[in-house]
Amino acid sequence: MTAIWEGQMDAPLPAPKGSVREVHWELARLLPGRTDMTLTPKRSIIATYDAQQHEVKRVDEDPSSQHKSVTTSVWENGRIQSRIYEGAPPASRAQAGTKQDRWDRWTYDPGGHVVEIQRGYGASLENHYLNFAYDSQGRVLRWDFRQGAEDKKSSRTEFKYSGNTVEKDVFIPDGREAGSQIQELDGANRVVDLKVSDLSKGELKLWYHTKFRYDEKGRVIEQDTDPYDFGEGADDAPMPGKFVAEYDDEKHSVDQRFYAEGKLAFHAIGRLDANGLLIELRKFDHTGKRQRARNLSSIRRPTKWRLDREALCGKLNMTITETGLNESAGLRPPMAARAYWSNT
Repeated sequence: MTAIWEGQMDAPLPAPKGSVREVHWELARLLPGRTDMTLTPKRSIIATYDAQQHEVKRVDEDPSSQHKSVTTSVWENGRIQSRIYEGAPPASRAQAGTKQDRWDRWTYDPGGHVVEIQRGYGASLENHYLNFAYDSQGRVLRWDFRQGAEDKKSSRTEFKYSGNTVEKDVFIPDGREAGSQIQELDGANRVVDLKVSDLSKGELKLWYHTKFRYDEKGRVIEQDTDPYDFGEGADDAPMPGKFVAEYDDEKHSVDQRFYAEGKLAFHAIGRLDANGLLIELRKFDHTGKRQRARNLSSIRRPTKWRLDREALCGKLNMTITETGLNESAGLRPPMAARAYWSNT
């Protein structure tokens, strides 16, 4: 929710901890079965920061696709004002029906709350969030969403707060409720119970229900979703079943298991680096036998990769996660990353 308002940048570009002017990233796919060699050409990302360590420019160049994009951000009083994306990927341009660059703009009230967000291509407005309202604690109460160059009404989103319960309701222009989300929070403001409903055959019905558990470090150790019709187009919805993660901080490892209809469907053991980042993952079948590598398109091969970051010396806030997994399209070759910074 805050990411859309703050305009946070994508991983793997964590914000620097100290005074850093530029960070240079080089990324390349690892060769299958080899963690000491990388495939070429390398993707290059150069991120430039202002004195407050806000990212003001990002140059992303990928020789393999002959694509280069430049993202320029404007900040004022610590708040993002605008962002221009020059050289958007061809697929994004085609989807938007334009060859012009994409842009975002934010507007704030005197208290620093977002009151309007505009997104578009060239001179055309595509997405428009407006009429934000907040309560006395600064929590958002509602916003309206309009879409297209005609700025046509699309939906209104409203929030209700009661103790540790947060309810989010989405209404379409004819006044009907099209979606609902009820969150139960714990004392650390983490979601422990989530109920999501959507409009089905003219009636708002419960879609899925998920419960969460956390360890003392705030890591999710259990995600339990009741059986439901997962269906198509549910990319952001959890799979029905139970996900369990067991961390061993002494061994720097995590044991991950997923149970579908009470049966073990997925088992993997990951190795973590000193920052808690996943650097190696080994998959096993339901019998406990380690799966063998065959080819890059098969999801049955064990995944293993290394994130090789050189001479970071605590300069970067390493809270990112790189898994290299893409279950729908098969497992891709893993990613190696190197970072260099400059204060000049």
